[in-house]
Amino acid sequence: MKTIQELLNTICENIKDLIKLNNLNATLLAKETGIPRTTINSWVSKKKLPRADYIYILAEFFNVSTDYIYGREM
Repeated sequence: MKTIQELLNTICENIKDLIKLNNLNATLLAKETGIPRTTINSWVSKKKLPRADYIYILAEFFNVSTDYIYGREM
């Protein structure tokens, strides 16, 4: 079982990778999803875990599963 810090690192790294792979930045992702830019930046800098509803929005936007973002599948 992962610790909270390991979970934070996994989720935030996966989000950061998705942003980079799609040639986006926090500002563009915020415009596309309605998620505040400051919130996205807090994930990228590993200061906060995303809420479950934001995980769902990101999964839909990037066309990946929530399990992918949580690091349960590759």
